[in-house]
Amino acid sequence: SMDQLAKGIIFGHFAVSVFLGIVSFFGYLIIGYGDSLTYAFITTIVGIIPLIGASLVPFALAVYSLFSGSYTTSLLLFMLSLILSILSNFAYMYVSRRTSSLHPVLIVLGMIAGPVAMGLSGFFLGPIILGSFHNLIKLSIYNRNKA
Repeated sequence: SMDQLAKGIIFGHFAVSVFLGIVSFFGYLIIGYGDSLTYAFITTIVGIIPLIGASLVPFALAVYSLFSGSYTTSLLLFMLSLILSILSNFAYMYVSRRTSSLHPVLIVLGMIAGPVAMGLSGFFLGPIILGSFHNLIKLSIYNRNKA
């Protein structure tokens, strides 16, 4: 149902974002970069953006560290950014499989196309609209076969 699809997508975004924030906290702690809790909180908030959100914060910090001459810290932050990006992709696929009847590829397609068409709200609305369209097609095929 649409209600379940919407709840699943929104819950999935927030759950993955919190998970990535926790992972980033330990990453910042191990690297020893500033206030780990604050950076993890910012990473959690930015992590709501699917697929790349959580990796943006350590990436920006890595670029800053690179220009500041902290090459080792920069390399470690780049690695954290890569780890968060990989984890994000797998986590979104896992959560979308558990919370939605849509195929994960359709959800990712909605996450990519949604913001292009509708701006920031498209991250949430894109998969929901795509799911509605998918359900409409399934219903029309079911009704055609039934007749």
